[in-house]
Amino acid sequence: MPSDGPNTRLLRACILAEELVERGHDVTYLNSTFNHQKKHQRYDRTTSIIESPGYRSVYLYGRSYRSNIGVRRILSHRDNAHAFRKWAKTQPMPDIIHCGLPPIELAAEASCFARLHQIPFTVDCRDVWPEIIEDRLSPLGRILGAPLIHDWRRKRSQAMTAATAITGVSDGFVQWGVASSGRPRREFDRPFHLATPATPIDKSVMDVARKYWLDLLGDFPADGIIVAYAGTFSRRFDFPTVLSGADLLSEEERSRFRIVLCGSGDVDGVISERAKMNPAIVNGGWRSRPELLALMSMSAAGLLPYPNSQDFLVTFPNKVGEYLTSGLPILTGIGGAVDTLLAPHSLKIGYTNGDPADFVAALRSLERENHMADLRHKAKKLAQEKFSPEKIYPAFADWLEMVATTGGSAR
Repeated sequence: MPSDGPNTRLLRACILAEELVERGHDVTYLNSTFNHQKKHQRYDRTTSIIESPGYRSVYLYGRSYRSNIGVRRILSHRDNAHAFRKWAKTQPMPDIIHCGLPPIELAAEASCFARLHQIPFTVDCRDVWPEIIEDRLSPLGRILGAPLIHDWRRKRSQAMTAATAITGVSDGFVQWGVASSGRPRREFDRPFHLATPATPIDKSVMDVARKYWLDLLGDFPADGIIVAYAGTFSRRFDFPTVLSGADLLSEEERSRFRIVLCGSGDVDGVISERAKMNPAIVNGGWRSRPELLALMSMSAAGLLPYPNSQDFLVTFPNKVGEYLTSGLPILTGIGGAVDTLLAPHSLKIGYTNGDPADFVAALRSLERENHMADLRHKAKKLAQEKFSPEKIYPAFADWLEMVATTGGSAR
């Protein structure tokens, strides 16, 4: 969020909000008091902050949680929906409501409010909930969790059915959202890819960020191979293959390879322990945007250790655009949309998920690349074609204005 501090990496909804504010619109952006990425509370109650003229952030109260999958996270999402219901009663009517999904609870609550007041309502599909939860449950867990899964599906259908239009981070997500709505796809149902703006950073700041990595990496050869990951340390991701693959490197290879994992999450402890035992693994922790950009400028590839699950097969994770923008080919075991995008340009350094030996073979292949400059050029060109924020967010804002003026019922 803009008020989270300097060098905060703003993502999809924040960037769209800023684009709309620059056009002269009044924007209210709702989020949770609980910071999902850093796992800390911003405020202990629903709080409104003026970010800039015409731009207000409202932090809806949601209790804290430690695990991305657990009862407290579900209750936190329900807190958000309850806080929205209470807050919305006191506010002037907006011209349009644009809502991300998940969380399902907030989307369902917002859809009820939009229907009651005949406000155009749009849903942005970013994860296939509840399927990604259901897929991880044991047979017994599915039986015990059936009432909750059913309730999520009912609320998702409620939100999608009420939607004037549906967007998503890929066309696959739009199709999934439309299928959930039970209606045919309409003209306004469109994808807008994830993209992060390359906001200029002062050279002195970047010099400090680069020095941070040089100091951390220590006695590391100038021609060594660095692979970078920036994101959540989630149990859903295939970190076991990466960590076990790194253990297959010889002692000599461990001196010239570095897999730098930046982030925090469920498997933070596991990554920290493995990093202590293997110098090729570096736990970089949660890093600022300048530090991540500096790391990527020093790297040979970006790492995307995602499973071939339904949600990842139909989308381009945020990191795809970020890696390509930094000129990095991508080391990954994922197929689907990512493979379709990268493979024709030779920008996928592929391995088989669950096969550490195949991972380390892919890692070693980076050392033999004799056309890295060509790959960097291809990556940046593809990023400009598919993930340019200068193209995506103005188009996204144009679309939202169009739906607001032509897609909704008169109040």
